[in-house]
Amino acid sequence: MTSSPLDRITSHQAVMFITNFIFGAGILTLPRTTTEKIKTPDSWIAIIVSGLIITLVAIIILKLCQRYPNETFYQFNQKLLGKWIGSLLSITVICYYIALSAYEVRTMAETTRLFLLQGTPTWAIMMPFLWIGLYLVQGGVNAIARLLEIIFPITVLFYFWSCF
Repeated sequence: MTSSPLDRITSHQAVMFITNFIFGAGILTLPRTTTEKIKTPDSWIAIIVSGLIITLVAIIILKLCQRYPNETFYQFNQKLLGKWIGSLLSITVICYYIALSAYEVRTMAETTRLFLLQGTPTWAIMMPFLWIGLYLVQGGVNAIARLLEIIFPITVLFYFWSCF
């Protein structure tokens, strides 16, 4: 199953995807969480090493996507690894992203409640995030990319505002 030409994103939109993903709720909790786990102030070393590992994995996936241009990750991993191992990897990736999205929605709800809506129940904050996400997913990757292009300048503005 190949994606339609209308459901493709530009390089600029891919940069917006990655940047907004990095600027997500994780950037608010990463320093504290890492320092608590490592129990030393040298947590920046772990962040740099893990960033380099993720960059290497991203380059490998990028090269594979260039080698198989009209196929999805789930299609070409079965060609490379075989049907059973490729299917197992696909299921693992799907489970990872489901767990990650649940974590991100919960973190965004807790952050919103902490800074903006102190008395609001968590479910009431999470539901609009989930509804908007569902609406965007139905529109395809292009709709999400266009939204992220609109949100990016606002995100950067708030990020720099909070630094000063």
